[in-house]
Amino acid sequence: MSYQQSDRKESSKKGLIIGMAVTLLLVLQLVLGLLVSVFLEPISNRITFISKDNIYLILSCIVFALSIYLPYLLLKAYLPKEEKVEESKEEKKASLIKCIKYIVVSIPIMSVIQMICSFAIEKMGLGVNVTDTLGLFNYSGKLSTILMFIQIAILPAIFEELFIRKGIMGILKSKGAIFAVGVSSLIFATIHMNISQFMFAFLVGILFGIVRVKTKKMYPTMILHLINNGFAVISA
Repeated sequence: MSYQQSDRKESSKKGLIIGMAVTLLLVLQLVLGLLVSVFLEPISNRITFISKDNIYLILSCIVFALSIYLPYLLLKAYLPKEEKVEESKEEKKASLIKCIKYIVVSIPIMSVIQMICSFAIEKMGLGVNVTDTLGLFNYSGKLSTILMFIQIAILPAIFEELFIRKGIMGILKSKGAIFAVGVSSLIFATIHMNISQFMFAFLVGILFGIVRVKTKKMYPTMILHLINNGFAVISA
């Protein structure tokens, strides 16, 4: 088999794995979401010390985590093994400083991307009220607020980053950083299943991808993702 044929076969295999993972993610969200709607009433009748709304939010958090983590495990099984390199204290310190710099620089860039996308979406007539979309005013109370923050800010920052920046980018990195960042950002935008969020998710996905490539760490993109989503919830 020639190198070109082998490369084409390997690319097809990677595409199939990523396609299966994304499909599994969407199917799990649909199926688990339906199960929540079916079993919500029986569960809320048995658990009376928590309101029905809060039970729904708890179940939604579980659905979100499972629907992304299980597909990530599929990707993880095909990730190339990374050799662990022992770092000296100086190297660890330098790495930490580099990560902090990228986080600090990326925050205003996220704001600019948000303003540009908001302006473009408004001009195209695709504007969506974030509070209506997220249903932030459908719930009240401290526990509901905490659960909403977990669902919208904390869980995506962990599980979406694992799935996109570690899983998909990890599989595609042999094709080059630009390709890996571009494709992973496109998938990141697509899984949001919202046309009004597509542009912002794609552009901020590119930003997160660059940070991931440059720092070679996961926590900077998780922190940036948390800041972005957390700010959106607090603003709403």
